[in-house]
Amino acid sequence: MRSKRATAAAALTFLVAACAGAPSTTERATLPSPSLAAAASGPIASIAPSGSPALPIGEPLTVRVVGDGPVIDGADDGPEGYPNGNPGAVVRDADGTYHLYTTWFGALPGDEVVTHSTSPDAAEWTVGADAIYDDLGLDLHNPGPVPAEALLVDDAWALYGWGASSGARRADASWQATAPSPEGPWTATPGLALEPGAVGAWDGGAAVLNSVVTTEDGYLLWYEGYPEQPGPESIGLATASDGLAFTKDTDPVIPAGACGTSPAAKTFQPSVLATADGFLMVFGGQEEPDMATRVFAATSPDGRAWTCAGDGPLAGLERFSGSNWIHTLQAFDRDGQPAALFEVLMGDHTELWLGEIVPG
Repeated sequence: MRSKRATAAAALTFLVAACAGAPSTTERATLPSPSLAAAASGPIASIAPSGSPALPIGEPLTVRVVGDGPVIDGADDGPEGYPNGNPGAVVRDADGTYHLYTTWFGALPGDEVVTHSTSPDAAEWTVGADAIYDDLGLDLHNPGPVPAEALLVDDAWALYGWGASSGARRADASWQATAPSPEGPWTATPGLALEPGAVGAWDGGAAVLNSVVTTEDGYLLWYEGYPEQPGPESIGLATASDGLAFTKDTDPVIPAGACGTSPAAKTFQPSVLATADGFLMVFGGQEEPDMATRVFAATSPDGRAWTCAGDGPLAGLERFSGSNWIHTLQAFDRDGQPAALFEVLMGDHTELWLGEIVPG
């Protein structure tokens, strides 16, 4: 996992790169109806929210930026002393309210807080100022437990995230926490099974959770993996019936170099949501550590066999090239329309911009 400021020296560029999805050799198991372990049981929403548009597999996509400015400006809207906001998870409740979980970073290493914000439309946000949890009782180094996905199953709330376990120099741990309300109190759930692969495997160094989607058949989880020694990240898939005991595919579903211009190009930070045709993934790609992070999209009928959307990075983000750099992203369903929050580095603070993902 890249550090929270790993791409601060890289400007976003848009290079044309050939890309094709790479299905795993592992067959998908039939999963029983899922339930949120240690939190709730009962029916789960269908694979795609009502009204979700169809995104034909492999067709080009573009980002349509919403508004003329950021929806959250860390310099003015963030908690005092924490101007850099990483959008960790977005989920919409049954009443239509959007909930955003943001990790805010201060000036010193290890100085961060996770807050909860709300919005009626994902464009106008009431930004939380107080931390919703501390260390969750987990033995994690800085930056502590960072949220990456939020789910609502019946009346139970769940956060999934990542961190650096004790003794690790890079992020290599994943976690789940549950709560009776979106504000908490949050309690870490023991038993999340997402371990690094065997020695020498593509994910032998880490298996770091990034995105979880519930379907009528089970839980699908996409994670970022890398080998024991520093090497290029790839994106893997794991499945579970209970949201905790995940079984990983043997091979990555988006391998290093799959959507870049060289075999060593990293693929990381997958953010996945369901659509009427299957799944949409928005993710980052990087040729070298000092090169720009580019934003890609891919579509899939089953979450395993992916085809890149178009023949290069997502169009529509050119306004953030040059002096402004995209650092992290979080895709979500915005009233039936695929959308994403993009964290843009501005030097002494970050801004969160909203974009809808549309054909084109």
